[in-house]
Order: sequence, then C-alpha cells, then structure tokens
Amino acid sequence: MGCPKNAGDGFECGFNGRCRIGERFLHSIPLPLRISETREYKANYYSTTLSGILAHVSQEGDEDESASKFESGLNPAYGELNLTGIGRLPYRLFLLKEEYESSNFPHGVYFTLNGQVHGDLPANFITTTLKFDYLGRHLLVSVDCTEMDQAVREDFLMASRDRVRRNEVYDEIYGTLRDELREHPALRQHNAQRKKKRLDETLSKEENAGDYLQELLKSDPTLASILGFGGNVISTTGPSSEPVPFTGREFPTFFRIAKEPKGGLVKNCPLNRTVRVDFDTDAANGYFERPTCPGSITFEPPNLNVSTHLWDGKFTVKFQMPYDAGVGDKLKMRVTVTDIERDTKSEPFISEFTMVGSNEAEEVPLPPSGVRPPGNKPSGNGKHSTPVYASPDIREVRRPQWDDPHFKFDEYSALKIENADEGNGFIFFVNMDNQFLINELHKAKDEGALVKHWFKYGVVLSALGILKELQRLQQEAGKNDEEKGDEDIDLESVSKFCAGLGRVVVPMIRALHKGPAVLAPVAVGA
Repeated sequence: MGCPKNAGDGFECGFNGRCRIGERFLHSIPLPLRISETREYKANYYSTTLSGILAHVSQEGDEDESASKFESGLNPAYGELNLTGIGRLPYRLFLLKEEYESSNFPHGVYFTLNGQVHGDLPANFITTTLKFDYLGRHLLVSVDCTEMDQAVREDFLMASRDRVRRNEVYDEIYGTLRDELREHPALRQHNAQRKKKRLDETLSKEENAGDYLQELLKSDPTLASILGFGGNVISTTGPSSEPVPFTGREFPTFFRIAKEPKGGLVKNCPLNRTVRVDFDTDAANGYFERPTCPGSITFEPPNLNVSTHLWDGKFTVKFQMPYDAGVGDKLKMRVTVTDIERDTKSEPFISEFTMVGSNEAEEVPLPPSGVRPPGNKPSGNGKHSTPVYASPDIREVRRPQWDDPHFKFDEYSALKIENADEGNGFIFFVNMDNQFLINELHKAKDEGALVKHWFKYGVVLSALGILKELQRLQQEAGKNDEEKGDEDIDLESVSKFCAGLGRVVVPMIRALHKGPAVLAPVAVGA
C-alpha cells in the first residue's frame, strides 16, 4: 500500500488514502477485496487490494529480521485476557521500528469484532497511561472481542461502530489491559532502549544539571518544598547493554514453574486481587497462537486465569480466587501444556501449585504522573503527606534534532516533558535553539552563558510549578469523582503550553533582576 513516488495528481493519493483508512478500520477480513476506480480520472493505476492491516503487517513480519519494519518478536506478540463475566479477549501487539514512517500505521489500542474495528482507547493511552513515551507512534494493540459474552458485547460495542460504551465492562478491561501491558517485558525493554538513545543524544556537555539542581534546592529549601522536590536527581539512562537475543524452539523441551520450591509453590492471593505465577520454557513466542501445529494449555479449575502472555522463555499468568472463596481456602491449580509432538509421546508438561485465599487488599490509588512513591512519608497522624517529585532530569535539544519525530520541535517550541523510569519524576528536553532564546543571545554582550542558564532552568522550574498545580487539582477532583482522580496528567499538552514561557522567561528574569535598582530612587523620593 502507499502512493507511488511519481504520483500523477491528487487522485492517486486520495484513492490510496481511502484504502489506507479502510485497512485501518478493517484489521482482518476473510478474503482480500479488489477495489477498482471506473470513473474518468488520470492516474498511474486504478486498482488496489484491500486485505486488512493485520494481514499487511504480518506479511512485513515474515521478512528477514534485519529487513522487517517491525521489532523482532513483535510482528506480532500475543497475549489474552480472560475476565469473569466478560469472556476471553485475545490481543496482538505490533511494534514498528523507530526508523520507519508511522503516519500510515494505525497506532493505538483498538477493539475488533470479526476483524472490524468497533472502538478504541484514548489516543494518549500508550504514552500517558502506560508511560511508554517512546512507543506511542509505533505500537498497535488489536484486542479481539469476538469471544466476548454476547450480552456483554452488545452493551460494550456501540451500534455506531466508532466507539465503546464507558461502563463497568470498560473499566474492567481498561484496568486489566493497563496492568498487563505496563508489565509486558518486551514493551518495557524497547521503551527503555529508545529512551536511552534519546538521553545519550541530548546529554549536556556544558554543565552537570543534576549537581546544579541539588545545589539550588539545598540553598533554597522553600523552592524545593513548594515544587514538591525530594530525593536525588535521576542519573540513569536505561540499560547499558543490548539484551541477548532469545531463540525459541518450535516444540519446547520444558515448561515448568519458575523457581519452584522443593515442597511445591504456594501463593497467597487476596480475594479482591490477582496473583502472578511465572513459568520457564524454551518455547517460541508464538507457540500457542501460530497457525501450524500450535501448542495448547489448559487450567484446572478453569476460568481463574485472568491474563496470560509468553515472551522470551517466560510465560506469565495472573490467577484469581473463585468468587465464593473465603480467607484461608486452599485451591490446587493444575496447568497442562501439550502439542502434537508431546501428544505422540503421551508426555504433556504438567505443573501444579496451591493458591490460598487471603484478606482483601486495600484500595490504594495510583500516584499521579511524575510522583515518586517512596516520597509518601507518614505524617504521624496516621495519614500520608503530599507525594514528592524526584528532581528533574534536564536534557538539551539542538536544531539538528528538531526533525526527530519524537520531539517535533520548531523555532517556537520550548520543551518536551516525559515520565522518568517507573513514573519517578520527569525528564525535560529543552529546545536550546528556541527563537526567543536566540534573540536574547543576540542582544546579550558578555552574558550568553547566563541567558542560556536563565532560559533552561526558568522554563523547567515554571513547568514544574504547572505540573504541581495540576496534581493538586487532580487530587481535589478525585475527592468528588474517583474517575477524575485516576486520570493522568497530559504531559503533551503541558509541553505545548510551555512554549509561551519561552517567549517571556529571559526578559522577565532580567527585568525582575533589575527591579530593586530601578525602584530605589523612587522609594527615596517618596
């Protein structure tokens, strides 16, 4: 798909554009469709094939790994949710390589029925909710609702086929999918690698921003208190080495509970929570979903497995206790894995462990975006003090990096804000070739370094003040409406609004700095 390089006129792009839109909303179809234009237009071609975006993506994934447009193993990777009262929801993950154009790739989380998209999650779900800032434009999650309970599905998927109904089912799917994807090792790994690349490229060579901020906060505790700073400046830049490639076997030779104790595994499971169990295996990532000779897995008792995924030799399952279980109840679980090769030998892989019901866990709301959990210190009255931020990690971006799709800077951009690792504070990418900064540098005589200093830290500290206020408003809203309290701060919007700070921060600091000297004669005259 896509327009030829030598397009004759606008028709050709429009024709292909409509076909791309069709594939975006038809993830898979039983048979390819041939679409032909019969009206009198001039174009280089008049027909194209519509086969569904997943078929198109899978064809790309069948290429050699070095030539494929998709990350190894994520073309696709598989997983599934199995929610009580809702049904089975298998999903597929596709991650486009960073160097490929993503404008025609339907990134985001989509719900499909018989291959057709019926709705999606918010556009910022991947970047804001999952905090995968570096995967937002390249990750496609396709959730198949075909096996969802029919009555639930009819209420969840609206007749307009362009959105889903936000009800209790939506909340359950949203929360479970959020937790599942946020913990997915492949997504965490690729996000960390891409983050490290950006941080290495934008490392400031002029000064140690971390040491300066620590010094600034020590000299002015009031500023640290108002902005909610705590802890040391972030200095890590992600993994230092590339992960060792995993080569799975078509038919595994083992499938067992990871680190199983000699006396057998016993897991305490709160009655209102799930418990995670990991299995070690040498099976290939697509072992259970491949079209030819797939493996199969059964759980006894059934319908207690909430989510599963297999990635690089680790099969992860989350289990829940039965709805009528009580504290202290014991449940023996049996997991059986087999395939055509194991069947011929009558030697399936069997694993057993015990779940024990425990007291319900307290509902603890997630901390707002950028909050450092260890900063929640007891205040002595049984409550917790206001969460604190880790000191910000500040990186400089120069004009050659503007065209990076991750930044999308221009002469008016001031900064881009992202979540640090594990939501532990923020990373600020400051545009040091901002037009208003350049203008101030031209007017400065011997103060170039000082003007850059004012701009860089003035914009960052002002942005932190905005984030702190948004956090306060979020907490206030959460007292009256839990859903609003759980919403994450939209860092993309805050980054855009900070362009206004870039216009005034340097002249404002200069004018305020001169203020006492200018006002002194006026005070004497009075």
